[in-house]
Amino acid sequence: MKRSLIGFVVFVSCTGAPETAVVSASETLPDTAAVMEQPTERSSYEQGWINFKIAIEDKDGPAVASFIATESIDVEGLLDIFSDETYAQKLQNTAYDQLTDTVWEGIAVKEFRADIDYTDEDGNSYESAVFLYFEERETRLRLINVMMAG
Repeated sequence: MKRSLIGFVVFVSCTGAPETAVVSASETLPDTAAVMEQPTERSSYEQGWINFKIAIEDKDGPAVASFIATESIDVEGLLDIFSDETYAQKLQNTAYDQLTDTVWEGIAVKEFRADIDYTDEDGNSYESAVFLYFEERETRLRLINVMMAG
């Protein structure tokens, strides 16, 4: 189905005397289904990764929950992990193409990994890490596992 778009522009002068001009144009628009099938610059997975990072940054529990594929992952716990500024920065600075392709429990996944080395006030050194495992499902990313180490 083809549709036509006709546009009108009206200019009004604020100097007292109204001045109007009408410009019309006719443009043939493609069918909506055809537009939906066209490839986009970003994959749905890349856009999903961006949306996930925004949800974490905004501490938007329902938006974060929409990525979680299993009840064993706690939204509040996940948000707590990224309340640490170092983890949050590493997440925000990681592009989708920087996620590692790996296998977790026999499933091909994209892995986000953030390592932190820190020293306490007594001079003791510690290492900590968080791992997020995303599965590329039909059209979107789903978070299937979270691990912490350290």
